[in-house]
Amino acid sequence: MALSLLAQRRGWQPRLRRALAAGALLRVAMAAVAATDTWQPYDFASDFTAAASAVLHHQDPVLTVRPRGWPFPPTMAFVLAGELRLGEVAHVAWPVAGRLAPVAADLVLIVLVGKLATRRAALRRFQYACNPLPIMVCAIHGQLEPEVLVLGVAAFVVARSRRDSAGWAAGSLLGASIAVGVWSVLLLPGVLGSLPGVRRRAEAACCAFGIPVAFVATSPLTVGTPVAQVPGVVHGIIGLRPVAGGWGWTTLVTHGRTELLPSTGLPGMLLLCGGLLAAGFAWRRAHPVDLTTALLITFLVLSPRASSQYLLWPVPFLTARMTPWATPAMAAAAAWAALGYVAIGPGLLHSWASMWAFASLAVIPLLILALPWQRRRPAGGAVRPALAPAAPALPALPAWAVVRSRLDPTPVDAAGGPGLLLKLESLQPTGSFKVRGAVNALAALDRGAAVVTASAGNHGLGVAFAAALLGRKATVVVPGNASPAKVAALRRFPVTLVEAGRSYDDAEARALELAGPGIHYVSPYNDPHVIAGQATIGRELADQVGGPLTVVCPVGGGGLASGLGLWASQRDDVVIVGVEAEASLAVSAAVLAGRQVDVAVGDTIADGVSGNIEPGSVTVDIIRDHVESLVCVTEEEIRAAIRHLAVSHGIVAEGAGAMAVAAVLAGKVRSDHLADDLSGHRADHRADHRVVALVTGRNIALATLAEVLAGTGLAGTGTIMG
Repeated sequence: MALSLLAQRRGWQPRLRRALAAGALLRVAMAAVAATDTWQPYDFASDFTAAASAVLHHQDPVLTVRPRGWPFPPTMAFVLAGELRLGEVAHVAWPVAGRLAPVAADLVLIVLVGKLATRRAALRRFQYACNPLPIMVCAIHGQLEPEVLVLGVAAFVVARSRRDSAGWAAGSLLGASIAVGVWSVLLLPGVLGSLPGVRRRAEAACCAFGIPVAFVATSPLTVGTPVAQVPGVVHGIIGLRPVAGGWGWTTLVTHGRTELLPSTGLPGMLLLCGGLLAAGFAWRRAHPVDLTTALLITFLVLSPRASSQYLLWPVPFLTARMTPWATPAMAAAAAWAALGYVAIGPGLLHSWASMWAFASLAVIPLLILALPWQRRRPAGGAVRPALAPAAPALPALPAWAVVRSRLDPTPVDAAGGPGLLLKLESLQPTGSFKVRGAVNALAALDRGAAVVTASAGNHGLGVAFAAALLGRKATVVVPGNASPAKVAALRRFPVTLVEAGRSYDDAEARALELAGPGIHYVSPYNDPHVIAGQATIGRELADQVGGPLTVVCPVGGGGLASGLGLWASQRDDVVIVGVEAEASLAVSAAVLAGRQVDVAVGDTIADGVSGNIEPGSVTVDIIRDHVESLVCVTEEEIRAAIRHLAVSHGIVAEGAGAMAVAAVLAGKVRSDHLADDLSGHRADHRADHRVVALVTGRNIALATLAEVLAGTGLAGTGTIMG
């Protein structure tokens, strides 16, 4: 654990082979010591060998092992039988052979934790490799939990692939996990939440339940279960016994002893089921990994009884997406388990067993604190970021070189107040950040190439500027509701201007019709070069300010948030918060649905973020994986931000340009917003974190600005442009 903490403090990013080497060294060394000890855990030495022997003799272990000694489907018993037979053939004692599978599975988990992590994968897998709790569970106890978890975590990783086969593949892995340990049914909501679409989720659910049912149904063939006794076997696997004591709140009733106590055990199971339902509801819109963490920790907190190996359940998920109290909670859990494995179990302090049970009451508060509380449903209408496939490779370094050579850096203004910085993208030559993506996208085309785009104004201005700068021919399609100020500014550039329909959606449809052979369509957001260009804001911020930061940006189609999210994914001290207008929630709707959906779009002063998004837009998956929360602001909050910037700071901002500041002023983003996992937790102890609000544009009609400052409606023509 000390090595894990040192890695966190120093920001180590060891390569996979080093993490595996460290994990293998620790696990093999511990297993070697445990195998030579005269004391072996009772279930490992007795129940596991009995189950393996039963399978080798074509007998059902549920019926032949001591009562409740093997309350599992026969799945894992086949693995144990293989280990036992291997030991017999190779003349290897069971204390060695029986630990091979759990140690191997736990080494695979090191790799999978890195794949599960949304940030700093190298650090997270190294931290899991050095965590003493999984080392003890696999190497000392030789328990089934690593095998259960390796299949369950693999189901999450497969679900994020977004392939057509992801549903049945992830469901099959989870089904195999449930067939090994029934408790992993708690992973099902998270796996389903990681999959897009009803069809894939239905496929996964069918496989998740079908595979363990198939193992039990075929047990008359595989392990000779009498057909008449199959119902009894099922009851032995899923039946609940009123066991209490040894852990948690029931120790106060049993005085630390483990007993069959219906008066406590049955109400305890009802409490547990109710708690799981409540946790599922509370985290229903959370990241699937956070939902899973919440369910598993809730089980541990409310369970009438738990063994040391149960504490491993949430560790891979908690390591992949850390919370501020994750490390103390895992350290306490490891210390409690170590006392059981090293002292209580071998009988050195057997008389202290009751005290060990009471000590669990000190672990439970830390587990509660380790829950991803602020990631349940972040304030301001945030939506759940489900798992997504790896982000597309973007030409980040070339984009930085292209943009830096053609555009000057925009300043960072500290006048926002303590802990709040303003990044003034409104000072770009076109009055908006959009020029970054446009310059990078057009620079990637051959000289003389023609482009067409749809824009409510700012992206069109960026394309027009870039076309003039780089010698490209450009057509800009604008909707009828575009800002007259922005349309007037567009006419100053040598571009073909086309007006189509009344909304941005109409303009986008017309632009796509005009695109074709020899005419490249440049999306304002659904284009890797545009996204990479917007990402250069992050690189620039790193040079100007450095971390740790919360960067707040407006979201329309999501190009800016995607670029910043990809930049932040390479850092451990930055979180991105996206801000939508309440009148146009296309991205949050897509994130919730797992796909593009049409939403009703209302009138808004933030015309730059108004409209639906293209089907299949890459921004949805990127935001899902790399933007920690989305909040929305009302029209009055946007207007208040415009007034605040103008009156208090002398900064002119359009509606969309002021949305980040609006979210801060409305209390939806605060300077204490960050957590260790950069996930939206409040973290008062991280006072060094600051908020950077992007002021992304200044192209507002003069009459509109005057009316906003006066607190009236909006109308008018003319613009403020430098």
